[in-house]
Amino acid sequence: MMRNRRNLLATALAVVAICSFAVESCGASGRKPTPANVSANYFLSHYVDGSGRVIRYDQGDTTVSEGQAYAMLLAVAVGNRQEFDRVWSWTQHHLRRPDGLFSYLWANGKVTGRDPASDADLDTARALAAAARRFKHPPYARQARALGHDILRKETVSAGGKPLLVAGPWGRAAPYTVDPSYFSPNAYNALARLGRRQAWRQLAQSSYKVLKQSRGGNPPLPPDWAKVKPDGAAYASSAPHGASGGAAPMRYGPDATRVLVRMAESCDPRAHRLAAAAWPFLSRATAGGRDPAFAYDLSGRPMTSNTNAVTLVAAAGAATAAGNNKAAGGLLNRAQAFDGAHPTYYGDAWVALGRVMLQTHLLGSCP
Repeated sequence: MMRNRRNLLATALAVVAICSFAVESCGASGRKPTPANVSANYFLSHYVDGSGRVIRYDQGDTTVSEGQAYAMLLAVAVGNRQEFDRVWSWTQHHLRRPDGLFSYLWANGKVTGRDPASDADLDTARALAAAARRFKHPPYARQARALGHDILRKETVSAGGKPLLVAGPWGRAAPYTVDPSYFSPNAYNALARLGRRQAWRQLAQSSYKVLKQSRGGNPPLPPDWAKVKPDGAAYASSAPHGASGGAAPMRYGPDATRVLVRMAESCDPRAHRLAAAAWPFLSRATAGGRDPAFAYDLSGRPMTSNTNAVTLVAAAGAATAAGNNKAAGGLLNRAQAFDGAHPTYYGDAWVALGRVMLQTHLLGSCP
């Protein structure tokens, strides 16, 4: 099954290449498929079952709220309302908690991890806001606004006089627990348009401050996890117990890679600068066709010998933020090829999201 699906993906990408040279071969409409559409549709067709559940085949057939949100974002990006509604319906029915947030883990037919994850909640709210515009359906906007208010009430704290997004309600005890890869400037912007504008803008400001303070010095790599004091001072930390493999050391790893994509897609120059700062290091780490490590310590030493497509997507984010779109495109192509040879749920998700976020305006353009 996997081999057949990979062959389909390779065929679709070949069609993209052909269409780049001969538009007439792409159908009567003259519209050619794009790598973003191909990657997004591949993720939706392979990982979303008929009920709307996103299945992590390489992780025990489990489902996480993050994956449901990814599928909703990708369904909006390709304009597939039927798929969007199917995924959103399953998410509400199986993962929604009484407080309006979403349990993060579902396995063996039931919720097995009740805690919410603020990135999944935030991406879900963003997907709903984007769907309201793409599908011209105001009820989605009302749902996005309500979820956004729940996030502000239950997944933020006041630190240094400004709201701060924590990893979940469980992270609100000082020093506050933060996963910097959960920060999403474009999600903040999308929800600010629906209300509470000042709160969302201040959330962006605190996110940039935490990223600047907690990242490594040379190279300036963001950490997987950070702690924030009540006065707003931030520092890198190891993973909290039970997260990212438990007591992992401080590192730029599979979580932190997402920081560079989320900052690069932002409309805010402050976010671009944070992502671009990592490009000199990652340009060397990926030079000559080399694959970067899946994790580095915050001084830039590899901590693993293996890698994942998301590391190349992250490098593409840093390149995009630095203004090197040619390098970014090449890195995304390499990420696509790597994941074709070494498929994973996480790699497929971020190849698709990386192409959508870095190469298109399908989730919304800058105001």
